[in-house]
Order: sequence, then C-alpha cells, then structure tokens
Amino acid sequence: MVALNPGYHGELRRAANALAGRTNAGPGSRLLDLACGSGASTRALLDAAPGATILGLDASAGMLDQAQAKRWPVAVRFDQAVAGELDVAALGPGSFDGVLTAYLFRNVAPGLRDRAVGRCSTWCGREVGWSSRSTPWPGTRAPGWSGTRCAGA
Repeated sequence: MVALNPGYHGELRRAANALAGRTNAGPGSRLLDLACGSGASTRALLDAAPGATILGLDASAGMLDQAQAKRWPVAVRFDQAVAGELDVAALGPGSFDGVLTAYLFRNVAPGLRDRAVGRCSTWCGREVGWSSRSTPWPGTRAPGWSGTRCAGA
C-alpha cells in the first residue's frame, strides 16, 4: 500500500497530529490504532502524542510481526484482531481517547466495517476525535483523510 502512495507517511503524520490535537492526547491518554499494519500509523501516533498509551490492532499476523520487530516504548503494544469482530467489553467501553485508522474502510467488508465504526463510538465513551484514511486503488479518485468526532455511549 505504501508504495502506491508516496505521501503516505506524511499523511499519517498529519492525521495523527490532528487526532492528538483534537483529543489533547499526551501522557495518560489511551489511543487505538485500528488496522495498524506494520506500525507506521502507530509510530505517527506515538510521535504526535508522546507518553500516550497506544494499542495497535490488526488482523494480519504478518503485519503484526513487522510492527513488533520495531523498537517501541512499553506504553505501545500490539494484538491481533479483526475490525468489526472485536469484543467491546474486553477492550472496555470508554477506554480510548481517540482512534486512528489507515486503509481500514477500504480493506474491510461493509458489514464488519459498519460494526467497527459503531464500536469506535463505544470505545470512546464520550465525544472524542478520530481520523481515517481510505484511499481507493490507483486510477480512482482518492478521498483523502477525514477527521470526525464520535459521540460514545
């Protein structure tokens, strides 16, 4: 994916900075990197919100292996999970201050995608920010980054 989008890392940094700004993320904040892949988006979150606790989730064991092979502070951890099939109770309603996704909505089937969006609201538990990147395949119109606010339960 990254090779198809030369500005990918810059866009990740912009989205992570926007999310951190909207949520006042920093020490004590909990952020979720949903569909974290190889950890590039996790690194962008960490740079934007030093001292935050970050959980990176991805369905691919191979991508998680790449992410975990990098050096991370103890406040960053990774786990395998499928968006839309995550156990809200296990992660804890209201347990995150912000959610970042990159390519999640293009790569996940609509039913799972819709459940993932709903669960983001539940995890947030209050009005917080989240950012998403969903670039279509080459040759199609790219929608770019979107920042929204989710109102939780």
